[in-house]
Amino acid sequence: MCALASERNETERIFDGVYYPEHARPKLQHSTGAWMSDPANYAAGLELHAGGIPLSEADLEHMRDHYDGGALAADFYVGALLDALPENTVVIVTSDHGEDLQQHGVSNHRAVIFDSTTRVPFVVLGLGEGVREDLVSSADVVPTLMALAGSVPPAGSRGRDLFDSTAPEWVFQQGVMGQSALRTETRRLVLEGPLLDDPAYLDAALDPGRYRLYDLVEDPLEHRPIEGDGEALRDAMLGVLADMERSGAREAPSEEVIQAMKARGYW
Repeated sequence: MCALASERNETERIFDGVYYPEHARPKLQHSTGAWMSDPANYAAGLELHAGGIPLSEADLEHMRDHYDGGALAADFYVGALLDALPENTVVIVTSDHGEDLQQHGVSNHRAVIFDSTTRVPFVVLGLGEGVREDLVSSADVVPTLMALAGSVPPAGSRGRDLFDSTAPEWVFQQGVMGQSALRTETRRLVLEGPLLDDPAYLDAALDPGRYRLYDLVEDPLEHRPIEGDGEALRDAMLGVLADMERSGAREAPSEEVIQAMKARGYW
């Protein structure tokens, strides 16, 4: 299990606690030259492959321990950085995503849009002490920092200044597998649609059968969809999707755009 857990992306051959060593996962090449799993890997029907090797709970816990070790190392180096900063420095510590470690059958952050991948630390240091329990979003980082610096965020940017606004009723989230979600303090509504760039995405959102509602108090791991009281959230979801600017084109980007993205590490 040590070799499996330490091999880059090898854990993405695990589905529902079963390891499929012969699965030829679709891959994309990063600008660094490394190969990473294409998100299509998670729709490839891993459970349909033969030759799967069931992993024990001890094996899966060992994989999670590797992840915890990486988080501990990051914590150490963040602490070393903070110790070296001037006392009057304001620092926001957050993360771009969490990681689903088989809580929903996969080992990645791109396949699901539950709290396992979207609920991350958001710590502001240098402005006193206190804990807030209301909803925040990574989109709030820039407006908050700009306000603290006595400036204004760029035109068209989303998010809010966390020190000068009321908490929203929900936050909106989207994932690469055609999922959209509204997360309140006690509920999550998930829309399972086609790919996000599909022109029919909004039409798919009109189908009530594509939605799943979770009670985050009774079911914090989000394993059991519930019935009822999701109509208001569905209406809010439709409003958000309808207001989004959508491109009518699905062509490949130009060579100029491709080179610019590669130069910035996004390809």
